[in-house]
Amino acid sequence: MKKLEDYLPRFEACRRAEPPFCRAKCPFHFDASGFVDKICKGADRAAYMAYRDAVCFPRIVSEICPAPCKDACPLDRAIDLPMLERTVTLQAADIPPNAYNIPSREGRVAIVGAGLAGLACALRLATRKYSVEVFEKSDHLGGPEIDGLGPDMREACLRDIEIQFSKENCEFHLNIEAPSTGEFAALGFDRVYDADGEGYEGVYALARGMSMAIVIDGWFKTGRFDEPKDESGTFALLHPLTTKVAQRRGAGGERCELPIPARCATHTKQRDRGRASQTPDSYAPYDAKDEAARCIRCRCNACDIFCDLIEYTRKTPARIREEVFATTLPGASEVKHLPAKRLMHLCTQCGACLETCPEDIDIGGLILAGRQQMHRYGKAPWAFHDFFLRDMEHADGDTARVALALWRDMPGAVPPDSGSQGEDAEYVSTSVHDAGTRYAFFPGCQIGAGAPDLVLNTYGSLRGLDPEIGMLLMCCGAPAEWAGDTERHAEALNLIRAEWGAIGSPTLLTACPACARELREYMPDVVTVSVYEWLAERMPGGVAADSHKRTPWAVFDPCPSRPGDGARAAVRTLARRAGLDIEYLPIQSEVARCCGYGGHPAVADPSFASIVARKRADESGLPYITWCFNCRDAFIKEGKEAKHILELLFGGDEMDSPLPTVSERRRNREYLKMAIRGKYGNDMNESDRRPMIKDGARVPAEDCDALESHTGGICAAYDFTLDIPDALLRKMDAERILEDDVYAVIDFTRRTGRRILDPETGVHSGYRKIGHMTYWVSYREPGGADGESALAVTDVYAHRMSIDMEQIWNGHKTREDFLHE
Repeated sequence: MKKLEDYLPRFEACRRAEPPFCRAKCPFHFDASGFVDKICKGADRAAYMAYRDAVCFPRIVSEICPAPCKDACPLDRAIDLPMLERTVTLQAADIPPNAYNIPSREGRVAIVGAGLAGLACALRLATRKYSVEVFEKSDHLGGPEIDGLGPDMREACLRDIEIQFSKENCEFHLNIEAPSTGEFAALGFDRVYDADGEGYEGVYALARGMSMAIVIDGWFKTGRFDEPKDESGTFALLHPLTTKVAQRRGAGGERCELPIPARCATHTKQRDRGRASQTPDSYAPYDAKDEAARCIRCRCNACDIFCDLIEYTRKTPARIREEVFATTLPGASEVKHLPAKRLMHLCTQCGACLETCPEDIDIGGLILAGRQQMHRYGKAPWAFHDFFLRDMEHADGDTARVALALWRDMPGAVPPDSGSQGEDAEYVSTSVHDAGTRYAFFPGCQIGAGAPDLVLNTYGSLRGLDPEIGMLLMCCGAPAEWAGDTERHAEALNLIRAEWGAIGSPTLLTACPACARELREYMPDVVTVSVYEWLAERMPGGVAADSHKRTPWAVFDPCPSRPGDGARAAVRTLARRAGLDIEYLPIQSEVARCCGYGGHPAVADPSFASIVARKRADESGLPYITWCFNCRDAFIKEGKEAKHILELLFGGDEMDSPLPTVSERRRNREYLKMAIRGKYGNDMNESDRRPMIKDGARVPAEDCDALESHTGGICAAYDFTLDIPDALLRKMDAERILEDDVYAVIDFTRRTGRRILDPETGVHSGYRKIGHMTYWVSYREPGGADGESALAVTDVYAHRMSIDMEQIWNGHKTREDFLHE
């Protein structure tokens, strides 16, 4: 297992700070992105000042620059930066530079030559308040670049020189041969810059003069001659997927056919727009904005495009690294700032960051390691994952876990209490036993919670294709992994291994891609095969309803899958065999992104999970075929039509039903186990049975197997029933409060008398701490004037706080216990 520190070095290679192509090619390394941003906002004066500060003489450069930036621009029609620069320069004509009241510095500099290099060096040093003198053998300033211009343009450029030097104290000596080096020293000059012998031309000479000003300034300050850092190159990638996708395809590096991100597409809509209102020298203001808006701000932005966390939080990878590292350092959370406490628990663990980053920066891995470190230090925000961990415990508990094998594969074995069942009898057990099953269906815990009949239908169809298929129904342990609880994760994996070994170590047919990934990564010795690949090899067709054949479908691949995953092709094959017309989601075909469920961010920030699901749903106007039940539910919650491929193949009573609540999901699991026991096994232990409440009445334990309808049933062992309004049930579902918890709280308050009565309303209120959460319930006792027979629940809520002296009130400790500690 990698530690948090193992992920940190890769962040140093992040290309996000690499200059865009135009800036890398520009002799002045001008920030064109900031320049066009100002133009888009109508801040032309600010744009001009930024340009002037970058090039010294804006009018000259806008006229003579050969525009290497246009050659570097990746757009089909390059951004016309020279025209934009000329536009803002003409609109801001004769704006004088700022006059700063800065004390003069010690140091005299002589500059030989009043060409562009000498003038740029002189201006830069003069603005730093050194004493500067320029020696020029001709009778004018500007050099050959200015001399070659037409009269009007030459006059404008000379005017530019005059304006830029207007606030500085610089002496010009014209028509004079420069003294020798020794003579300069005798005259009291500290440094001499010979701008005549540089060998640079045009704007490159001007840029060289600016660089030499930095070198001379550095010598005065430090005594060293240090050349400025070379910024003429860049490692930026406009299409960051190109390298990785090409390597994956073995295609040698050609650009992959992915859609331009939405932000870029907005700017490229006007690529081919004409310039009817453009004058020969500049743009009209509205045309300048249009031209500036076409800029796509070239930079390596794979994480912006493909990482929902970065797009949502607007934090750079480096910022996330810093905040995660600061949050996970040892120290009590009460006195230590935890900047990434919530952010760390928004990551969906989809892997898109690592999949697309050209430098293999694994933000998801860093965050998962951070969660694990916080858990080790006892600082993990348990409230973000408490519900999901309890849900995992339920799926792995005796009331929901199933291990099914065939007795006929066990030579000489006799099932307990088998009577005269015969050698072909089958059974379900949660205890360790010997068996020999070639395959076992591993649907995962969520599909059974959401659609138990679908699991039964699918398993029945699998048995029709191969009667020797068993079943292993439990959680894969992903909730514990995502919570960073490595101990509980190991316990979950050990339970899987025990039950898997108990049914003969079969090949597991996985229906959930998250389960498949967990087993491959953490239990590589357990052989797994996608149930979709298995079905594609054996099943000729499906039973998709005619209504589903009337429209095309788009296949949404879940984030645990990757290009080349055989399950992807198998799902499409099965859909086509069922008579469905399917289309592709282009971006999902290369990078599968999360529906918002992975990593369990829904408690830490429900709006984030909803936004992610909405984004995925909006990638196509077609209904979705999914092969992850979590994706299916996430889309349905957002109003997107979505079906699981197994629904389309095998049907189920839940296909068109509303999504079950969190309480109904538990009942569904318990019903599913009873249904499997009733159909395939006869060894149900009385200790595993819990009384059920159905439609307000207790169902005797001996009749639980005969319970045909599981809607409305709840597992509880209480002598009262509850009447919970629909609006309150919806609130409980949204806040992930189980009806079981409500029963537990009310039972506790009634038994202990720990409740408060409002005499005016007759409402009792009380609480109980269950796990890490404190649950409060308000209710009225039955027997009122309206003849009600059930307790009427009026309000339910939960919070993360603990009540002082809770250990005493709950009977875990006495006051004497605390006194002697």
